[in-house]
Amino acid sequence: MNTYMDDVINLCKNDEIWYTSVDRAPIRLYRCTRYKILFHTYENGKGIIKFDRELKEIEDCCFWNNLKLRTVIIPNSVTIIGESAFKLCHNLSSIILPTNLELIGASAFHGCENLCQISFPDSVKKIGSYSFGWCKKLNSIKLNRVETIGMGAFSFCTALNTVYASPKITSIGIDAFINCDNI
Repeated sequence: MNTYMDDVINLCKNDEIWYTSVDRAPIRLYRCTRYKILFHTYENGKGIIKFDRELKEIEDCCFWNNLKLRTVIIPNSVTIIGESAFKLCHNLSSIILPTNLELIGASAFHGCENLCQISFPDSVKKIGSYSFGWCKKLNSIKLNRVETIGMGAFSFCTALNTVYASPKITSIGIDAFINCDNI
């Protein structure tokens, strides 16, 4: 049986990213060189960025330091979230990760201080170094099939109180959970 979130992500086409912003207006992309944007609109409380082809990755620094970004839905076709893709998006509070995601790059969500919870799909195998460092409101994570957790991946996640770890984990980097005093 599909959940509401399953239905929402299935509606998001593989050549689109859906989002909401704090001011209910279109956001800017810091860097987007691999895909051409066909249109970018914000109406009825939702932003849509449509690209020229199916997205396979969110490239490095794509949404870096975007202070207006509040929520994001990434299509299921994406398998990689690049380095610093959402780094310093301080108002990002919710993100729906694609069901086919395999790799979360270094510092991908570093400094997203309002990110409260995140569900890692079973396909995620590697979480890069400092990926979620300084996500101060992140309180629970479930690492279903993760095999590698990078150095400092969840460092300074001061609200983190629950970690469900995969028995498949083969590597946990140094200081992966440093200053996560509630776990």
